[in-house]
Amino acid sequence: MVHEGSAVIANPYTIYKLFDRRSLRRYVRKIDENTCVYCGNKGESTDYIVPPSDGGIRSPKNMCCVCMSCKKSTT
Repeated sequence: MVHEGSAVIANPYTIYKLFDRRSLRRYVRKIDENTCVYCGNKGESTDYIVPPSDGGIRSPKNMCCVCMSCKKSTT
């Protein structure tokens, strides 16, 4: 998580997560300027590039902003 940018090391015994789920999604939408990475329309949601169920991690580097149409078509 530290390598992916979603946590920081405070000391040798403590690691802090930088985002909860809601703030992580807001941050990803902000990075992608609320624009769907698939079609270029307004993005209202986020999606994982590699889903956690397939070994992906919850970090900004593994997420992108998507519109609801594209999100429905990728599932």
